[in-house]
Amino acid sequence: MVRNVKIYSIIAGVLCAAVVTGCGGGGGGATVSAGASNSLSGLAATGAGIANAAVTVKCATGAPLTGTTDANGSFNLVLGGRTLPCMLQVSGGTPAVTLHSFAQAVGRVNITPVTDLIVTRALGADPAAAFASYIAANGTTVEGALGAAKTYVATQLSSITGGSIADPLTGAFSIGDADDKILDALASALTNAGKTVEQLRSDAQAGNALPVTPFLGAPGTFTATAVSSSTIDLSWNAVPAATLYKIYRATSAGVATTGSEIASSTTTTYSDAGLSASTAYYYKVVPTNAVVSAGTASAEGNATTSSAGGSSGGGLVVGLNPNHGTVGSTLTIVGSGFSSSPQVKFYDEFLVAGTLIRTEVAATVVSSTATQIVVTVPAGANTGLVKIDSISVGMYTVDLSQVGAWTQQESPGGYSVATSGLRFVKVWSPANVKQSTDGATWNDSYLYASLNYMGGQVQWDGSQFVYIVSKDATSSPVQTVAVSPDGTNWTTKVAGQKLISWDPQYASSMRDFISVSGRMTLVGDKGGIATSTDGGTNWTLETYPVGYQDHQILAVDDTGTQRLALTLSADGGAALRSNAGGAWSPVATGLDLKPVDLLWTGNRHLAVGATTDAAGGARVLSSSDGQAWAAATLPATYTSGAWRAAKLEKQGGTLWLLVYRLTANSPSGAVLLQSTDDGLNWSLETDFGSDPVSAIAFGTNLWIAVGNKTYTRVVP
Repeated sequence: MVRNVKIYSIIAGVLCAAVVTGCGGGGGGATVSAGASNSLSGLAATGAGIANAAVTVKCATGAPLTGTTDANGSFNLVLGGRTLPCMLQVSGGTPAVTLHSFAQAVGRVNITPVTDLIVTRALGADPAAAFASYIAANGTTVEGALGAAKTYVATQLSSITGGSIADPLTGAFSIGDADDKILDALASALTNAGKTVEQLRSDAQAGNALPVTPFLGAPGTFTATAVSSSTIDLSWNAVPAATLYKIYRATSAGVATTGSEIASSTTTTYSDAGLSASTAYYYKVVPTNAVVSAGTASAEGNATTSSAGGSSGGGLVVGLNPNHGTVGSTLTIVGSGFSSSPQVKFYDEFLVAGTLIRTEVAATVVSSTATQIVVTVPAGANTGLVKIDSISVGMYTVDLSQVGAWTQQESPGGYSVATSGLRFVKVWSPANVKQSTDGATWNDSYLYASLNYMGGQVQWDGSQFVYIVSKDATSSPVQTVAVSPDGTNWTTKVAGQKLISWDPQYASSMRDFISVSGRMTLVGDKGGIATSTDGGTNWTLETYPVGYQDHQILAVDDTGTQRLALTLSADGGAALRSNAGGAWSPVATGLDLKPVDLLWTGNRHLAVGATTDAAGGARVLSSSDGQAWAAATLPATYTSGAWRAAKLEKQGGTLWLLVYRLTANSPSGAVLLQSTDDGLNWSLETDFGSDPVSAIAFGTNLWIAVGNKTYTRVVP
């Protein structure tokens, strides 16, 4: 199953958050009086809303207004007696960006990458610099050139996406509408070109063509289903800004998308009729529009038409009841003349070292008579033909299992996962990295390893993916560091070096790393701490506090100005702190915590792991400064016994915590807890059963979790 992930989804409606009342007045512009109708309300968004970001408004007169977006990116700022026009800026938040907009009247105003380009063009200068020293003349300049700036940006959008937005500044967007799809298409083109809005400002200032190649992403959730001996139905997800889909077909794997297509469709379905019976057909779909003649091809789908007569093992098949279900469910094959001991097999496919293997898996026959065969859908079964005694008898769709709101994909799991919003990267095997946009289809992305490499982790630092892996060898562990702006093209910064070793006879294994604001910090065994400030090329071994050289440093985080690390030794956990990149010093000792992960929420540090006493149990500690720690409230089920908190993540205003179920001190399952009060109290959200899910990444419209399996979830 393939899903199409959108980058720009502007949420309809306005939710008030952070109402700020200001004062001031006078001037030559339009002055607004205090009251409910004198506010600027709208959305700050780069995809989903920019959560918890600072919004600042500067007008022709009056002091600047400041507020904060809510979890959806909504804001509402009361102008008081200030004089329009006003310039707006959003900064920080999640994701952390700085964008600008402009308001000529009270009411709706959006802050998006498109509004930023309009303001840039109207100013003919860097909007950030103009905003920093904003005066009334800046507003006059923008107003005078606003019409031409809108026309310029509309032309650029059309040349990149094939469409335009009626009113980017004040228009009310809704998910899935025509304007939203143009923003989606622009986001895909930017991602494909490896560009950011900031990098386009110089061209916008000069009125040059924006250096972004038109791009249409691949259709998602592409499926091919045989419905008879002569017809196969195709379906796929819409691609933003696509107006037509070309369909290509072959009778063997590796469909070429050059030359003429067999058909085209203006919708997201097509029925391919007139086919031969008992024949496999392979398909790809390519999106197009007036600008992009050939977008990115879909994943390849295939199906095999049923036999013309529908006979099997000397019998006649009437139908499959039902024709879909999950692994473990029961299927009844109805017909006549069946043998007493039929062999029933389902289609199966899986990856081996990046190669797709297509085979069959035998089902357990529950009962068999001359008129019906009852079987259990076997583990490993995929959507495809069912066979009785090697004869195809019909198509069976294997439904993906649901775990709460999560859909279990057929793709393998992983150890670590990160996202840029559109693209996901996961550490699949001990040192093999894969990338995906839908969570179902994963492609090899990076491999630098031998059999001795393990424990790889991947993070998105706001501008690039960072992947670090250690070699597991007690005599000489070494680290490898690689970075990628897009999850596909990687640069190896460090190859097999001792980055965190103090003892020439012993090199530390990596336990954790954090990459924030251009600084990477790597920690490991034997008190090893190393830092890079040039993107991972050069590393500095940092001085650890006296007495901590034998500690395991298990977790690290970085607020941007302050770093905190958690250690473990015989006397329990300890917290080390480094301010402004300076020396590390212990600020808390004897913590009742065997640390596993650490997260800065924006307000406090949260440390998670297990208690140090024999009773065990998961534990979460909270601290605003790293010195004083207090226990958070977990559901009683997980506070004693074989439980251990494993991984923390933040998404918008919600915190998420994976807690392992332990068997003989090894993970044998996981539950997902959530907190909406900054980690002070937690409640159960999903029980993943026997799968020890190890990481979660929150994309713009899709969430992905990895463990033994890969799970996807549409953003609530």
